Amino acid sequence: MKKIIGFIGMFLAVFLIIPGIIVLSVSGSTVNAEGKTGTSKNGILISSDKQTALGRTAVDFQNGTYTQLNKINGPKKTASSGISSEDIENVKIKVYFADEDVTKEIGLEEYITGVVLGEMLISFDKEALKAQAVAARSYTLYMLTHGGENYHKDGAIICTDYTHCQTWKSTDAIFRDYPEEQAQQYYDKLISAIKETRQVIMTYEGEIVQAYYFSNSGGFTETYENVWGGDSLEYIQSVPCIGEADKENFCTLDYFTPEDFLERFKCANENVKADAENVYDTIKVVSRNSSNRIDILSVGGVEFKGTDVRSILGLKSTNIVFRELDDGRILTVTFGYGHGVGMSQWGAGEM
Repeated sequence: MKKIIGFIGMFLAVFLIIPGIIVLSVSGSTVNAEGKTGTSKNGILISSDKQTALGRTAVDFQNGTYTQLNKINGPKKTASSGISSEDIENVKIKVYFADEDVTKEIGLEEYITGVVLGEMLISFDKEALKAQAVAARSYTLYMLTHGGENYHKDGAIICTDYTHCQTWKSTDAIFRDYPEEQAQQYYDKLISAIKETRQVIMTYEGEIVQAYYFSNSGGFTETYENVWGGDSLEYIQSVPCIGEADKENFCTLDYFTPEDFLERFKCANENVKADAENVYDTIKVVSRNSSNRIDILSVGGVEFKGTDVRSILGLKSTNIVFRELDDGRILTVTFGYGHGVGMSQWGAGEM
């Protein structure tokens, strides 16, 4: 019994107390362009705790340019695309609105507000909305400083297509979708979450992080390189995500006829050697990564990356289990929803 109590105490310390300390640490003074501590009405505060070795940096908008001091007393990085205004309170960015096929210039915080509304359930606690706001703001400014204008129309640094960047909704949607009193409560909570995180973004060693997020981890988050390849990012590692099991999209069942299943993989690679009668027998999980997601799957003697399998079958994640049913259909059991890299939105909601 003592061991169990001790384990519970350690669990609470790791998953509740330490994250609380991290959140509390995202505050403090700004650092000006010379690397001196102080206040700056033009700066976005970037602060952190020692645990993740995050740098403290200032983001300044002046004369239509963005300037980031990479490290205290270190070199600067400047980008001029997609922004305007000298005052942080009125900074505007260029956003490509995919549904309208048009690029518009809107306020940075207006954009972040719409992203939080579009990406996160408004019924979640305000602290989860604040976490989403910091992630969305960080991702947006990362795109600003890493060539976002090269991927969008008319110089936009970011878009509203959720498959490419971030979903966005006008706050008018709140009053359209909910009764008046409830809508006002939700609106006030959303605006409060944005204001309380204003000028706060995440950095790692003085650089803005690639602040990815997704719906549900299925139990474990994913590493960056397992999804997009390349080098590992030290600040994005696979960790357990507690409290999602009874939440939306934790486990999804999909059914395929053998003919449909085979056709999908043959369309992806004509070298697949199988027929409808034996295609299930050719399914082999070659490897799974540390988060139990499929790394390599073989079908009909051809190997596919897990991310490609998800796309071919239209599934919600790459954490997939295959089963053959008595009627010959192929069942896929998928855990989680999304790429799994970064912050789980349902996990944040539960915390």
